[in-house]
Amino acid sequence: MTLVQTLAFGTTGNAAATAVYGWSPPEPGYTWAIGPRSALVLEVPAAPFGYILQIAWSPFLAGSQEFQPVGISIGGRKIADHQVRQSETATFPCPPPLPHEQRLLITFDHPEAAQPNLVSGHHDDRPLALCFRHLQLIRLDEPPPPPPPPSP
Repeated sequence: MTLVQTLAFGTTGNAAATAVYGWSPPEPGYTWAIGPRSALVLEVPAAPFGYILQIAWSPFLAGSQEFQPVGISIGGRKIADHQVRQSETATFPCPPPLPHEQRLLITFDHPEAAQPNLVSGHHDDRPLALCFRHLQLIRLDEPPPPPPPPSP
């Protein structure tokens, strides 16, 4: 595996240059994904075996909400549905880019973003979903192992 790109979110990070839409202004050490969808675009080298996407993030949980659901797509192809319940570093396999792709559009669907001022009386009126801290894109240098067989 070869590290392709590391994004650090927040005021001193480098992630703002990759933001397409759905991001709040960076804060010290993190950036909030806001509204129902956010996206990043990354320049990538060829990767015939695909990538691993690793994300350090935390959810905004409103009221009795137990998790923040998120769907992840690369170039319009869904790669994962995930539930962010607490601060975590999550890992997702990504398929190889299509032959013409030199950039990856990574889209995060977070339909349950909520405004803190409506659920907790806090003055913040941004529709918060996920607090991003770091993202790494790692190129696979050999085919991934086959998935385990289904349980009987």
